Amino acid sequence: VRVQAASDTAGSFARVDQLAILGGDITTLVQAIEDERDLTAGVLAARQSGDAALAQSLSSQLQRQHSITGSRLAAVQDAAGKIGPAYPGVARTDLSFALSRVSALTDLRGLVDTKIDPLGMTTNYSSVIATLLAFGNDIAAGSSNAQLAQTVTALGAVAQLGEQASQQRAILFAALLQGQFEPGALNALTAAQSSEASNLATFQTTGANLPAYSSALATFSPTLTAVQQFNDAAEGAGIDDAQAIEQDAIIAGDASGRLVGGVQNAQTW
Repeated sequence: VRVQAASDTAGSFARVDQLAILGGDITTLVQAIEDERDLTAGVLAARQSGDAALAQSLSSQLQRQHSITGSRLAAVQDAAGKIGPAYPGVARTDLSFALSRVSALTDLRGLVDTKIDPLGMTTNYSSVIATLLAFGNDIAAGSSNAQLAQTVTALGAVAQLGEQASQQRAILFAALLQGQFEPGALNALTAAQSSEASNLATFQTTGANLPAYSSALATFSPTLTAVQQFNDAAEGAGIDDAQAIEQDAIIAGDASGRLVGGVQNAQTW
């Protein structure tokens, strides 16, 4: 009985470990898709504003980003192939759905040459990303380890606030290039702002007692928490400048005014 129990425990640990590896691969894929989405919004906005040179420059960057996304998707598909019937059903279901939604990227890329607006494209990309992020909550599926569950919750909050920040980048990048917010874009921007703040609050709570991790040293810090590590990274002049640009744009948008700065301000953002 004890041997069987030990074997079951080892098997459970191994499955959690494999889910964590897959979760890491999905996180890097999400980041690639976010970058692809933001560049796509820029291409559409540059074309609609009549700046052919900028549109061509962004299109070149976008093609390179497609390759990055493709290589990261291949890593996810390879890791996903190791998730068999022994894994929790919810994890397998969410993974299958996420991978099926990623196939929509091919269709979305084809829409770049149509008259779709930047906000519509951003929303379509965001729905794909949302299914991938949902899998992160399944890393602790089947485990009774409370700290693991807390860590997964903290990770999920960070991933979500990163996604909300990326949405803001895409929406405002397009708006600055066009010189104004398209219908619904300002509301989408402020909604993403609010969601980012909410997820940050969740992370500040769930990550307060989690140790910081150094990937370079492959070890946890005995003194630094995950929240302190995040706060140290999420500060600086660049972040202050970005917040100022965003706030100025929101004020101008609320006043139904044009966004100033043009291409230079968009690239700074």
